[in-house]
Amino acid sequence: MGKDLKGKELGKGITQRKDGRYQARFTDRFGKRRTVYGKTLKDIKNELHNEIVEDYRLNNTINPNTTLDEWFDKWIRIYKQNYVKEVTILRYKSMYRNHVQEFLGKKRVNEINRLMVVDLIGNLNKNNFKKSTINCISRMLYDIFECAMADDVCAKNPMLKIKKLYEPNKKGTALTLEQQIDFFNMSVNSYYNNLFITIVNTGMRFGEISALTIGDVDFYNCKISVNKTSVYYKSEGEQCSFHVTPPKTPSANRTIPMNNMCKKAIQDQITVLKKILKLNENDPLNKSQLIFTTHSGNPISRGCIYSAMKHVIDRVNVVRAANSKPPMAYFGPHTLRHTFATRCFDEGINPKIVQAYLGYKSVNTTLDIYTDINESQKTHNILMLEDAMNETIRRRAE
Repeated sequence: MGKDLKGKELGKGITQRKDGRYQARFTDRFGKRRTVYGKTLKDIKNELHNEIVEDYRLNNTINPNTTLDEWFDKWIRIYKQNYVKEVTILRYKSMYRNHVQEFLGKKRVNEINRLMVVDLIGNLNKNNFKKSTINCISRMLYDIFECAMADDVCAKNPMLKIKKLYEPNKKGTALTLEQQIDFFNMSVNSYYNNLFITIVNTGMRFGEISALTIGDVDFYNCKISVNKTSVYYKSEGEQCSFHVTPPKTPSANRTIPMNNMCKKAIQDQITVLKKILKLNENDPLNKSQLIFTTHSGNPISRGCIYSAMKHVIDRVNVVRAANSKPPMAYFGPHTLRHTFATRCFDEGINPKIVQAYLGYKSVNTTLDIYTDINESQKTHNILMLEDAMNETIRRRAE
């Protein structure tokens, strides 16, 4: 029992200080000793009662003093570990460690406010990080704080109305017909020309085509089975290496028909592959053998393809400069996927069919991201409308 300055017993855990104020101590749900203060004995008893009741109410919640570093580890383990791919978890950890931890890691989750996260994102923008990178970090933080709110670690999400500030433009860039012709005229002698042709004729993602094996191609029925993707990342405690994982989404697991151009490109690539592996022309390849590899037969990295495409574009721009044409901007393999989709729509292929080619769950995604309205399309379509109008007028006149 505690006592006041005159020796009178006040109750368990309650004492009077030398300055006349009262204090009370109790052990909270985390086993930590906490202290409350009051001017009068009545005040301290009420305050102690309220704190004990509140502590009991929050019996199943996380420590309110949890730092963002501590919560991030829990968020990964509880909310992500068994629900997303390993490469996604590694990406989360890398983004947090490289861009968030230094600024917010040691701060308590419930004290992080909107100003702090705006400052963090503004700093990333100031240092010229890509908008897509900033957007990924913003989305990650939004989810971290949403889960923290659900577990009563913080009262509100400081990322509200912030996560879309740096939303990247989802519209990709397709090559015009002229650019497409120029690129493939110059890529003929490139080692990766067969890969370029396959992407632009199937719309496959780079990860999908880099994981494509002999067993995935049905030459008799002219079909390609997309059932895996290749990613290059560093597992914790390991060096960077290639990993084959399931497709990006269930809808990405699909079958794509091959046209003759694509079929020939893959057949030519297999001939090249046999030379790399030092096989005779008639020797069969293992069904698990990758079709598109480096010169040494190893899996292809994204950086390797970007470098190869840059060399092709450099040659294109030499010719364009000689003909007083504007230079072609550098692009990556995803532009060829976008070009495939755009050519499909140019030729009037049904959007649902294009959606199936690309492996998207929603046709709206296909329409929003992979189609552009160009001037030639607008002119062509208005002339078609004019023909229809003239036909209507002609029939009325008859």
